[in-house]
Amino acid sequence: MPFTTIYGDGNGTRVIGDGTSIEQALHPTVMNYIAEMRSPTGGNYAMSVNEIDAVNNMVQAMVANGIWSKMKAVYPVIGGTAAAHKYNLVDPRDNNAAYRLVFSGGWTHSSTGMLPNGTNGYADTFLAGNVLSRNSTHLSYYSRSNTAGGTGITKVEMGYAALGVVSCNLIIKRLNVTFAGAINTLTFNGQTTSLTDTRGFFIGNRNSATVHSLYRNGELFISGNDNSVNPTSALTIWIGARNQGPTNYTDRQCAFASIGDGLTEEEARAFSAIVQAYQQKLGRAV
Repeated sequence: MPFTTIYGDGNGTRVIGDGTSIEQALHPTVMNYIAEMRSPTGGNYAMSVNEIDAVNNMVQAMVANGIWSKMKAVYPVIGGTAAAHKYNLVDPRDNNAAYRLVFSGGWTHSSTGMLPNGTNGYADTFLAGNVLSRNSTHLSYYSRSNTAGGTGITKVEMGYAALGVVSCNLIIKRLNVTFAGAINTLTFNGQTTSLTDTRGFFIGNRNSATVHSLYRNGELFISGNDNSVNPTSALTIWIGARNQGPTNYTDRQCAFASIGDGLTEEEARAFSAIVQAYQQKLGRAV
């Protein structure tokens, strides 16, 4: 059985590497994930030892940092097909109740990620906004594409929008406004300085009634006050676009995505380090 190593980075975060190790056996959810990937519905995909180690390393490090329990859906994007990419690692069953992805429109699937075509490609997670707490929600997206910002909000990496009621969106770059997000509000939190590179790990986060924050590669990009009292919505979260009003398709390759409870600043930093280590082990980090 493969083992993983987790060590301290000297700053309180437990990440994966070659330091003083603590051996960890396969996490139960990883064992279930491997079995589903090997099934006919998973395209009979046999994960390599390196892929198994990468996924297990990530889960064990998230557990060690107190992050795993906050996850509702984690999409590792292993394998080169839609059948392999669809699984939610938190609950790797092939049904809507487990928040597995159903792809629509144009997508290109490869070992480096899943790429929406920017015109009609999206994936429904079947995870409704009202499953999440209004004041405790995060969305994350690992982008491997450096592309221009869309006009207005025409490129949305993931989320939904009940127009005039509430939005829960993560936008890596839009024209004249860089990395932006609206986490259970109608107010976008962003910055008006150009983002030179849209590659990396992006988190839109809310962990209080009044503040939501944006993180890029583990660094706090911007944090803003938000005193709105918008409700959550029964609309489901999409990846590759936003669900409803209008859809706003992105063209940035996704190598990882997650949906869950809000993160503290320390947890967001740890989560970013863990996901980057995961991508490095798979040889697809940017």
